Amino acid sequence: MCPEALALLLLSGCLDDLLESPFVLAPTVAPSPTQLAPTARHSLLVAGPAGVVEVDGSGATTRRSAAPAQAATAHKGWMVVADAQGLHFGPVPQGAAPFAPDRSLAAPETRSIQAWCGGTLLVLDAAGIELADPGTGAATLSPWAPAPPEALDLALAPGPPCAELLVLTPTRLLAVSPQGSRVLAEHLEDAVAVATDRQDRVYLLAGRPRALVRLDAEGPVRIARAVQDAIDLRFGTGELLHPDDAFLLTTDGSVTYLRVPP
Repeated sequence: MCPEALALLLLSGCLDDLLESPFVLAPTVAPSPTQLAPTARHSLLVAGPAGVVEVDGSGATTRRSAAPAQAATAHKGWMVVADAQGLHFGPVPQGAAPFAPDRSLAAPETRSIQAWCGGTLLVLDAAGIELADPGTGAATLSPWAPAPPEALDLALAPGPPCAELLVLTPTRLLAVSPQGSRVLAEHLEDAVAVATDRQDRVYLLAGRPRALVRLDAEGPVRIARAVQDAIDLRFGTGELLHPDDAFLLTTDGSVTYLRVPP
């Protein structure tokens, strides 16, 4: 490990494993995007003011919705889109079909949606972290855990499935459950996204200029610094979206990717 301090996080770290610039999977998918989410059918959803676009592993795109969206995800056969009115649930569309919601829930100011156990989802909104269940009849939304007012992103925590949730603020990373929370990293600078890979390693987009950072037991390791325009981060789910590839959403609406080191 090299001794250089990782100033962007105000924590010690080094530049081992520095990668080249990301490759482009799909250029300018949507203007002014807000969030990126993987699906079980090995594609990515890009949400933003122009709606929701699905990107497959070849880079081909399909517009699923033209209505402004703050976030979107797909889980257990459901697609979920968040807008200013709340959460909208419907079957995952097939072929070129558009998203057709058949139930909705009020969830003000949704910032992030994370797939959870048993077909449920965790939603970060103005009320904190809430458990959303599409159900077989009416969808339900119930409190799950408090969240800092400045929280902006969610991810699955390493460890037993659905025991804890990662909650990111611009300056801290927390592990949260209904029983409480604990700080995993602090003194971050301008953190915007968090994700875990298939080895349960935690990655952040953080710093000025922005970098892709892995949080190792010895401290943070900067993986790539050529990601200044990245605003969201997710890992592939298989097939052409390799699980060892970090997929990035950029400010111009492009989806890029890079292979993380073992």
